[in-house]
Amino acid sequence: MPFGPNDYRVGIGAIRLEASLACQLQCPSCPTAAGQVHRVLGKGFLRANDFLSLIERNPGLHSVELSNYGEPFLNPQMLDLLRIAAKHGVALTCDNGANLNTVREEVLEGLVRYGMRSITCALDGASAATYAIYRRRGQFEQVIENIRTINAYKARYGTAYPHLTWQFVIFGHNEREIFTAKRMADELGMKFRPKLSWDMRFSPIRDRRTILRESGLPATTIKEFQRLTRTSYAGELCHELWTRPQINFDGQVLGCRANYRRILGGNAFEDLDAAINGKAIRYARAMLMGDVPPREDIPCSHCHHYLERVMSGHWIRREEIEPPAKQMSKSESSRHRPSRPSLPRRILWFGLGRMGTMDYVTPQDLLGNQIPGWSLSRRFLMVLRSRSRLIKAIPEILLMVLWSFRHPTIPIDEPKNISIQTSEQRSNL
Repeated sequence: MPFGPNDYRVGIGAIRLEASLACQLQCPSCPTAAGQVHRVLGKGFLRANDFLSLIERNPGLHSVELSNYGEPFLNPQMLDLLRIAAKHGVALTCDNGANLNTVREEVLEGLVRYGMRSITCALDGASAATYAIYRRRGQFEQVIENIRTINAYKARYGTAYPHLTWQFVIFGHNEREIFTAKRMADELGMKFRPKLSWDMRFSPIRDRRTILRESGLPATTIKEFQRLTRTSYAGELCHELWTRPQINFDGQVLGCRANYRRILGGNAFEDLDAAINGKAIRYARAMLMGDVPPREDIPCSHCHHYLERVMSGHWIRREEIEPPAKQMSKSESSRHRPSRPSLPRRILWFGLGRMGTMDYVTPQDLLGNQIPGWSLSRRFLMVLRSRSRLIKAIPEILLMVLWSFRHPTIPIDEPKNISIQTSEQRSNL
């Protein structure tokens, strides 16, 4: 569906800006440690001059989140970033997470002196031995010492900032230390936040009862959480395209913090408004609201959060992302928004997204051959073209979607031999 230059636009108020795309740890499930993030986004640090220019050009910018796929405190200019933000009244946070293994003394003081609002520290254990199982190369004692130093400076300056959170990702090897970690967090004046693991293959949970009792969570795995709550785990990530768009350290727009596969275009250091309201990111917003079908060049098309929305029909609503004063009435909304896609169309979108990914290879296709996943999208389109009406193609679509669920997928490190077909090439099929 075509839309005008003012559709799906957002204002400038809060952003996510990667301070460092480098990390000294080697966490087993992390795409940064595996080198996947650097293939597309590069490796480097946010420069103080770029940050200063960004703030001066955008006086409406009031909040910046600095953490994502890297360790923000490895940035050699972190103290300058803190000074610049404090001088211009911009609130800084590191809520996505930092490991706090390597922080200079002057930066520890600067976090308090210049009023960083909050920091989430990744501490998946209450002992050095347990912590090091996942946070490889990390030093538990050093992290705790850095936290104590921050608290000492908070007492010295008489401030509550930064607020500290102990994030505890639950694994099988650390589930017995949840209680101890909660007690330590309380002693250190930290909020305790348990978190379910995205990687079910690494150190699966063993004692379900202990986890439920000590964590206070309703489930012990993400699949169980989604089944019980009928909501997507961390589905609020999609809201970031409106509320706090993610920007790489070099100014390139990513959309949300989960995306490291494709740049959405534009550069925030040149023109922030144009960058966060470019054609690609606005199309992504339209996709997440269910207004347009997926497109191969939009990273959301192959994201499991989007695919869950497609199958459930739980699209982002205008009231979720806009303050009440800016919301349109129902009559106005109906004039500006098309009707929600039907179930057959949602099935088609799901198939094109799931089978259109370039990062997986299925063990066999419907004929028993090993082929790239995107080839199934091609087969999908061929099926549709062979039918005069969509309704006649639904059985084949359902079979392909069910087949994709029943057969496991194998990740590929570097899909070098997979060629991408353009829309013109597909039209010749």
